Amino acid sequence: MAYQVFISYKHTSVDGSGKTRDYYLAKDLHETLLQEGIAAFFSDKDLSDAAFVSEINRALDEARILVLVGTKPEHITSEWVSKEWENFYAALRIGRKEGGQLYTYLEGMSSRQLPMMLLSQQSYTPKEKDALVARIKQNLGMADKPTPAPDPRPAVAKTTKPKKRLLPAVAVVIVVCLLAGLTGYAWHRQKEPASAQTPALNDITSIRQISAGDRLTFGTYEQDNDTSNGAEPIEWRVLAVENGKALLITEKLLDYQPYHQVNTQVTWETCTLRTWMNETFYEKAFTSEEQAKIAKTRNVNYNNPDYQSNGGSATRDDVFALSISEADAYFSSDEAKITYATDYAAQKSSGEHAGQWWLRSPGFDGSLAAYVKGKGNLDAYGFYVFSDQIAVRPALWVQF
Repeated sequence: MAYQVFISYKHTSVDGSGKTRDYYLAKDLHETLLQEGIAAFFSDKDLSDAAFVSEINRALDEARILVLVGTKPEHITSEWVSKEWENFYAALRIGRKEGGQLYTYLEGMSSRQLPMMLLSQQSYTPKEKDALVARIKQNLGMADKPTPAPDPRPAVAKTTKPKKRLLPAVAVVIVVCLLAGLTGYAWHRQKEPASAQTPALNDITSIRQISAGDRLTFGTYEQDNDTSNGAEPIEWRVLAVENGKALLITEKLLDYQPYHQVNTQVTWETCTLRTWMNETFYEKAFTSEEQAKIAKTRNVNYNNPDYQSNGGSATRDDVFALSISEADAYFSSDEAKITYATDYAAQKSSGEHAGQWWLRSPGFDGSLAAYVKGKGNLDAYGFYVFSDQIAVRPALWVQF
């Protein structure tokens, strides 16, 4: 039987002293769900081997509902727990889990301490376990109506003007929405426009005129989200100058594309993002004269350094995404990897994953691809390849 519910929680204390309170809450909820005839996944051990991680991925893929158990904010944001709920949330957002739901089950912490992505998810406490179970059964078509969750607010005497009691709640909702919108907007918009003095690569006649760290314009692509004025020059950052060639990467995130259009095992060689970069983007962004300056590059696609998942065969590319090792080698720090989406790209994104961009390396396995997070840190475990909420940051080598 396929799993219907996935229970996500922090198993072991950070200091290694033993099982967390989260574990016991999750275990109790799991037993209750089983008694109700619900197939729930509960991992009663730490992540210790690849086979077990594969089992977790399978359960996440099958489950329609995820319950996130937490007693401390740092447990919610711990590495493996955050990977579970972030991947599940992404699947919800792109419509992969029709009718799916994500609930939080909290003790000792407020829902206001949750990451912003989770603020809109319905939250329960252990005292409201029956209401949560009833809600899950309704979602799964096993009950007509859920038991309403008890109102956590203290009883208030009725007044002749009850509508005034709504104002604080409305104000909170408005503030939360404004903060969410402003946060996403801040990630999308860079308030420091490219300098008007940025030289054009087409005006450069020798590779000796280029140094690592320089900014150049080369090619055009829609960026200001106003198609009436045509495409804008693309600004590039020079990452390296080697053997008479220069490695460039776009200064901003130009578009949002999935790593692969279908949820399956792929490598860089076979993914649709490679096709998009080397055909759609290449033809659209560069004139024939500019294309002549782009060096055909043989990319060796190494296995994932952490999980040893297959990187696939070497490829010959005009345009490509950096690998994990290249991103580490060519950027001096996580901060140096931070970038922003253009206005054109930003309108394609929900804002939940703003500032994140694909790498070409595989993630834990071929159904996931590695990427750079919004704060510039690499995520080698990866994200679902079919997600269209991670941006593309093309790279290429030029020669003269």
